This record gives sequence, C-alpha cells and structure tokens, in this order.
Amino acid sequence: MAFLTQGKTNWKYILIVVVLVVIVGGGILGYYHWRTKEELPSIKPSGAEQIKVPEEKAKELKPLAFDLSKCEEIFQPYMKHNCYSNVAKIKQDLSICDKIDSQSPKESCYSNIAVVKRDLSICDKIQTQSLKGNCYSRIAEAKQDLSICNEIQLSEWKDHCYSLIAQLKRDLSLCDKIQYQGDKNLCYARIAELRQDLSVCDQIQDKRKKDFCYSIVGAAKKDLSICDKITQSQDSKDQCYSGVAKLKQNLLICDKIQDQSKKEDCYFGVAVAKQDFTICDKLDSQFLKDGCYSDIAVAKQDISICDKIQDRVGKYYCYYHIAEKKQDYSICDMIQDRDLKILCYSSIAF
Repeated sequence: MAFLTQGKTNWKYILIVVVLVVIVGGGILGYYHWRTKEELPSIKPSGAEQIKVPEEKAKELKPLAFDLSKCEEIFQPYMKHNCYSNVAKIKQDLSICDKIDSQSPKESCYSNIAVVKRDLSICDKIQTQSLKGNCYSRIAEAKQDLSICNEIQLSEWKDHCYSLIAQLKRDLSLCDKIQYQGDKNLCYARIAELRQDLSVCDQIQDKRKKDFCYSIVGAAKKDLSICDKITQSQDSKDQCYSGVAKLKQNLLICDKIQDQSKKEDCYFGVAVAKQDFTICDKLDSQFLKDGCYSDIAVAKQDISICDKIQDRVGKYYCYYHIAEKKQDYSICDMIQDRDLKILCYSSIAF
C-alpha cells in the first residue's frame, strides 16, 4: 500500500490510522498497550488452571448487569473511555457516551452506535469532520449506499467511502469518482485483487504502483509466477511471496523473501493461517513471538496458548480478547490488572 500512498496522501493515512485506532477501542489500543511492556505485579502461575467452571455453571453465575460506576474506577483515561464506549455500544445508549470527558473518544462512541443502528442522524452529532466522515463511510459500507458518500464534506473521506463501495460492488467505474490519483490506483488494485484479474492492474500507469497491484493479485491467486514478474519493487515482490505463503500455508515460500523482517512477518502470517503456535518459536523477536501466540490463541479461543506469552500485559490482553470473543466473563477473572479486568467485564454483553 505504501507505493500507492506516496507524497500527498501520507498525512491522510496517518490520520485514518489514528482515527481507526480510537474507534476500534479496547482491542487495538489494548494490543498496543501491552506491547509497551508496563511493569505490573506478578501473577499466579498457570493462569489457565485458575478457571475450571463448567460452561453451564458459568452461565448460571453470570451477573444480570454491569455496574456502570465501575468504569469510573479505572485509572487509565483511555481504558475508562473504552469502558463507557463498550457499554454504550452494547446498550446502544448515547447518554453513556456523554460520560466520556474527552471529545474525540466521545464522538467515536457516538460513531460506534451510529454504525450499529445504521443511523446517520447520530453521525450528525459529531463535530470533528474526520470522525464524522468516517461515521458516514462506515454506514455507507454497511448499507452499500453510494449516495451516503456524496454527503461527506472532507474529500479524503469521500474518496475513502467511494473506494469502500467500489470494492464491495467490485465496480471499477466507482473508482473513477475518486479525486486523488493515488487513492484511485489503490481502488483499482483492490478490485483487481477481489476479481483476481491481473488485467485490471494495467489501468495503473505508474510502474511501481502497478507492481503493488501485481503483488496482491499474485497473492490472491496463489501464483508465484506473478510475483516473479515484479521488477521495480523488491518490497512488492516480497509482499507477493508473503501473501502466497500465507494462503498456501507454506513456510518454504517465506524463504524467497530477501528482507529479514519481512521474512519473519511471513513466518508469523503462516503460523496464524495454520493456527500452529509451534511456528511462532521460529521467530527471533520475543515481541513477535508473543504477538504470534496471542493471535493464534484468540483465533482458536484457547487460553492455554496465552500462557506462552512472556509479557504479562500481553498475556492479560490475550485473556481479554478471548473473553470478549467467547462472551465469557469468567475468563476476565484471570486478568490481574484491575483496570483491564473491569474493561474486560464491560466488553461482554450481559
């Protein structure tokens, strides 16, 4: 993607990433938070052994309601905001968003409810134009309604909205509504990927950007011969090899990658694709190993894999995401960080 967002659009994608990090909330922010390696009190060994409540019994023990005042007990401001946002989204209650004392997280809370309800009038409560544009885009995507894109004021979010609908409909003509050429090229590339049609890439004039298009189509088609056609960008060629390796779940293809960090990312991707945590052990970086274990644990909903994570906070977030995915509050009890435990409870619809 880097080759399609050079120059003018770099600042736009930084903005988009920041906005989406705020919107996603506890999940992505949490993932970043544990990687900061905060020091926390030591935890009891064999965390997975602490919870042995049969599923039927766990359901009986489930409380009837989450005490919203618990959010106020959280020390970390972003966790407190996410706690209110979690409950607000579950209850679809805008008044809970109003308890958030910071504008951007409050408006992100509005946006989450707006998308759940597919209600543009809630987006109109948002004053920050970038967040409002994102809110409109998400609803347009959910409803596959191009007319909603036309109501967005900021051109970069309008372009983003057109691209989303174009990809959903696999309609190249919608890419032509996009003003900025870099975004238009990316739209072409994504549709080429979805269609698995290399000829679509030929509509891109810039050779390096065309190579990027080849790389994602080659990966989608699991066709190494397409990767080998890439001549202008080693990064795109490596990305193509990595994509094919992940889809074919073949570690040997990763060895074709020249850049060591990209090769490790390829191993990571194959491990997650195969849901095989033993492949994580091939990674040199403990940081990557922990992330690899976490992704596989969450995919398999297997808390025993979380216990392989060395970073304490990373282990807690692994429990958190499995608890959220399984909607099982009892797993939250394995988290020894008080703030995160409360946040975990707030994310479960009970």
